[in-house]
Amino acid sequence: MSEDYEIKMSYNNDAEKFILPINPEKIEIKENGKSNTFDIIGGSEINAIQSPKLIEISFESIFPYTWLPYVTVSKIDLFKPEEYVDRLRKWKNSKHPFRFSLTGPSSNFFLPMTIEKFEWKEVAGTLGDIHYRIVLKEYIFYAAKKIEVVQQDGQTVLIKQPAQRPDYRIRPKTYTLQLGDNLWKVAKKILGDGSRSREIQELNGVSTADLKRLPVGMVIKIPED
Repeated sequence: MSEDYEIKMSYNNDAEKFILPINPEKIEIKENGKSNTFDIIGGSEINAIQSPKLIEISFESIFPYTWLPYVTVSKIDLFKPEEYVDRLRKWKNSKHPFRFSLTGPSSNFFLPMTIEKFEWKEVAGTLGDIHYRIVLKEYIFYAAKKIEVVQQDGQTVLIKQPAQRPDYRIRPKTYTLQLGDNLWKVAKKILGDGSRSREIQELNGVSTADLKRLPVGMVIKIPED
């Protein structure tokens, strides 16, 4: 693949990220449909169209031990081969998606994905380079939709609330209180809903009398969904 292409992987809302140091020679992208064909009485045929399958991307390349002219990143930004491996293994086992982006003259992808398969090996005579093959699968964010019940013209009407933008950050299990913090602000900042401050209060055993005098530096637990 030409050096005009850039392949970037980022995790936890860009908290961890890197650009592939050597572009693969080719990338295989599978965009298969998911339709079924049925024969009906009379010999006719119908095609029941369903939603397409998730996109799969696979490729092979190398994590180089030393910088070379065809490496896509600078010497400063080049990690050791084992650092790339450690990050990808961590992301694969985290049970969270990451962001995959491919930009170039003829192809552009920017998708949340999961690592379905990651194989790597050291090859004799390549001075510490790591050869690898990776298979990625598109991830679709999903969540329960909120429905508001209202009365219109004497009838009960269900109104679907618009879907919230997915949050790609990994939620921390604890939070250290800063100057000016209160539980409502913490709930709004981390959980996206200030009204969930009561959950934090109950989880940490904070009395109502202590709500206004929480000390700076106090470590509180964050509830899980």
